[in-house]
Amino acid sequence: MNKIYICGDIHGNILSVENIWRRRGKQADSSDVLILLGDVGANYYLNGRDSKFKKKLGRYGFTYFCIRGNHEERPENCAAAHPDNWHQEKFFGNTVWVENKFPYIKYALDQPAEYKIDDKSVLVIPGAHSVDKEYRLQKGWTWFKDEQLSYNERVESYNLLNKTYNYVFSHTCPASWIPYIRDLFLSQLDQGKIDKTMENYLQYMASNIHWDHWYFGHYHDNRDISGMNATMLFNQELELGESYSSSLSKSFDK
Repeated sequence: MNKIYICGDIHGNILSVENIWRRRGKQADSSDVLILLGDVGANYYLNGRDSKFKKKLGRYGFTYFCIRGNHEERPENCAAAHPDNWHQEKFFGNTVWVENKFPYIKYALDQPAEYKIDDKSVLVIPGAHSVDKEYRLQKGWTWFKDEQLSYNERVESYNLLNKTYNYVFSHTCPASWIPYIRDLFLSQLDQGKIDKTMENYLQYMASNIHWDHWYFGHYHDNRDISGMNATMLFNQELELGESYSSSLSKSFDK
């Protein structure tokens, strides 16, 4: 395996991937992995528009490892609807979903799961709440009723507690980190009415595990969370193991 990069939400925007490819010298091949922290946009419209986007992803040579966000269907639901078009295989030491036509896109399991990147242990925690749910429903846009982890899925994940992980990948973040990103919240939304189930669950997980670095997306900005060994990513990719501040320092040194 060559390089492993990690990035936040791309929402079906192929230019985000092209820009990463260009910044990395147009050298990517299938041994270069781009980890996407949810809201990829690959299983969003559930029609030919998704297929066109997935085909475009193949232009850039990366293998993609996708964590599920809130604005996309669960891969297991896609596979259940079209069982002849999907399969499961091993990647990063655990099971992933793969659509037969697009073998370079690997989807992490829809429940919390452990993976292994080289000799590094990884905990993947998918899902989040859509703050724009009501607006989407009014507009007739896609909204996925099982975007968050179910109660049973959360409880079943407690066997992953009391461990040390080199990396945690999630879509949203623990509740105690919210003050560090409150400036990103939409002013027209009453935060007291926002479903914080996933954030509270992640807080419980964070209080009962140890990690070297935690990466998440969802909030559409790039920054480190002070004192937490955590980085929020949107449209900026890092090499796995980097913080946002360290990547800026490296760019400045050049």
